[in-house]
Amino acid sequence: EDGEPKKKKKKKKAKPGEMPPLTDEEEKVYKALRQSHSASVEGEDWSVHDRWQVPVFVKGAPTMFLEVSTTTVMPTVVGRYKGRMMRSAVGKDGSETVPLIDFGKLPVGQEAVLTINLTNVSKVGTAVSPHILDPFGPFVLLRSPGFMEAGSSQAVSIAFRPRKESTFRENNWLDFMGGRLRYCLTGIGVSPHFAVEGLEVDNGMVDVGDVLAGRELQKTFTLRNQSPFEVTYSIQIRNVGEINASQLNPVDCVPSRKAVAAGEEQEVALTFAGDTESLQYQALVKIVVPNQKEKLEYRVVGRCWAQAAYLYDPSPTARSAPLRLDRFKDQAGASEEASPIMLEHTFPMTMAQAREEAEFP
Repeated sequence: EDGEPKKKKKKKKAKPGEMPPLTDEEEKVYKALRQSHSASVEGEDWSVHDRWQVPVFVKGAPTMFLEVSTTTVMPTVVGRYKGRMMRSAVGKDGSETVPLIDFGKLPVGQEAVLTINLTNVSKVGTAVSPHILDPFGPFVLLRSPGFMEAGSSQAVSIAFRPRKESTFRENNWLDFMGGRLRYCLTGIGVSPHFAVEGLEVDNGMVDVGDVLAGRELQKTFTLRNQSPFEVTYSIQIRNVGEINASQLNPVDCVPSRKAVAAGEEQEVALTFAGDTESLQYQALVKIVVPNQKEKLEYRVVGRCWAQAAYLYDPSPTARSAPLRLDRFKDQAGASEEASPIMLEHTFPMTMAQAREEAEFP
């Protein structure tokens, strides 16, 4: 009337789990089909009554109309998940959307528990019976509902225990007098992953180097949690070589156990402390990350010397030679008159001479 076009009313967006609003054309059809509408009056149980006239089209015949009467009543039991009412919705294509109980991502072998709160909103009691879950699936009903008195509430606890990496989905429901509460359980089983950084590894072996007896050598490396969740690691150490005279483990890692947040890292100190002269210090170090596919296992080797100056042949032949008594053991605590170490028993003479001639022509 004022010469300006009328502004169209904005449609409200549907919230998750709710039906999207009808278009203008759908509203016209809706109003044309519904012949009558009535609701309960004060003092009666809540209900809505509708009468619909549905056209039926048959090729070569006049249009027929089918009258349909519908009644909507309040359910006996209502469910709430995370404080929100659980309700199903029927789409325009007739498909049903049920409430989603989503456990999200969970490490394989661990457990997460979610709870559905039930309330009997009717004036009579009713038994609630859950549908049986797949016994070979990851979802487990921990707390089953029983008989619910009028106005009473109960909790239904469901656990998610993934045993492999996969996406899981299972429909389930609770039956009660005059109704059924349907919902869908979903969750993703994932395996954690730790990356080791700053550790020099050669074919599964870590050489920490040489140390004087009674001293210690320390190297650090980093454990990075590349998982989307917190994971606790632990480090197991088993000595397989020389034993310290003090009976203390020559190899140690600190901290040996700790929870690392998603995307975070933890610095670990690897310590080698020998008190007996030997080339045979060895330990198996295993970094345990629950359910990680990649193994983090290393053989840590080191050498301990009684004096700062020493001769050592790092060649595979010398390193694999058997330990001889006249190498070090007969020198421990001996007098100056003790027989000297026989180098020919420790180092291949021909190889040593050839190397000397090559380096000092």
